Amino acid sequence: MERAVFDHNVRQFITENCAGSPAGDIRGDENLFNAGLLQSFKLPKLIRFLGEQRGEPVDLTTVTMESFYTIDRMYHDFIAG
Repeated sequence: MERAVFDHNVRQFITENCAGSPAGDIRGDENLFNAGLLQSFKLPKLIRFLGEQRGEPVDLTTVTMESFYTIDRMYHDFIAG
C-alpha cells in the first residue's frame, strides 16, 4: 500500500471513530494520544482497521503500545515492516 493512501485512510479512520473533528492536518510524527485524537479504549477498533489495511490480522504478540503512537510508526510497524 502506498504511504499516501495509508495516511489518508488512517486520518479518515481517526476522524470518523476517534477525534470527532477532521483529522486531516495531523502530522505523521504527532503523538495521537497526547493530542487527544486517540484513546486506549479505541485500540481494538484501530487494530482491526490496521489488519484490514494490511490484508491480514495484526499479531499482538509482536507489537508494543508505541506502535500506535503516530501515523508514521503505524505505517512502519504494520504496513512497510
